[in-house]
Amino acid sequence: MTGKIIRSSLVTLIFIGFGSLSYAFSIWLENWSSKELTATFFILAATHFIFRVFIYYTLVANLGSGRVRYTLSKVLTLTHLFIASLFILRVWLPDSAALLAAYGFIAAAIAFSIQDVFKNAIGGVLILIRNLYRVGDRVQLGKDYGDVLDVGILYTRVLEIQNWVTGDQPTGRIISVPNGIVISASTHNYTADHTFIWDEIHVPITYQSNWQKAEAIMKEVVAEHTEQVSVMAKKEIELLRDKYYLTNNSVEPNVYIQTTDNWISMYLRYIVNSRERRDVNSRIHRDILARIQKEKKINIASATMSISTKIEK
Repeated sequence: MTGKIIRSSLVTLIFIGFGSLSYAFSIWLENWSSKELTATFFILAATHFIFRVFIYYTLVANLGSGRVRYTLSKVLTLTHLFIASLFILRVWLPDSAALLAAYGFIAAAIAFSIQDVFKNAIGGVLILIRNLYRVGDRVQLGKDYGDVLDVGILYTRVLEIQNWVTGDQPTGRIISVPNGIVISASTHNYTADHTFIWDEIHVPITYQSNWQKAEAIMKEVVAEHTEQVSVMAKKEIELLRDKYYLTNNSVEPNVYIQTTDNWISMYLRYIVNSRERRDVNSRIHRDILARIQKEKKINIASATMSISTKIEK
């Protein structure tokens, strides 16, 4: 720490030295007129000492958190450059019109460079005011899925799910999503006002199968696995009616049938807790397979390909 303070102080002394030499030249040499250059070096020395020596090593360097220390250091550097630039421009551009034009140019450049920061800050305000999501919610922000760990001023940290992992299970990565995404893209919240979502399973069976029996088996299996969550979902839907206009409040599982060129497609639609979708989906598949295998008149269909090879003699 002491070595760093000495090096930073040395930079201040170097600026002072150059400023002193410039001032001395203006006295010794008749053709040397560099009041602006002298003032520039002294401004650099003063701002460097205030921001990079006094403020940094008095406040920032003593912080325990490395992340906070890094962030404040970057903010301090930008503030240092901004303040120094304002004073230096004032020295080199004494004309008010030229000075205002320069300030306007700098302001426009800064606004352009940090427009994303403003956008993220506005997004953070919208998240809080409109209650788009909270810590613990499962959300999709743009292309990213996950559980919200922290909602900051500029970024939302999310424990990622899906991606290379099949199903709604975490990858282990923590994503920092800019809050500005809520302005430019849709925000999907799985758990905002209720805990359930709809899921669907597709089971194809052959035309030779007893499809009525298959339908009954699938309805029975789905009902067994979703009975409790359906009761909870009905209560939550009643609460949703006080907030939203709902045209359909049915939460009962159902099986939809569609005929195709190859097989009979059976679609099981059921309600499930948003955090248990993969587990319930797997258990339903297991039970359906086990019960269908006991039935001789039900066969699951699959795409097949026949390849014939003709060998010429």
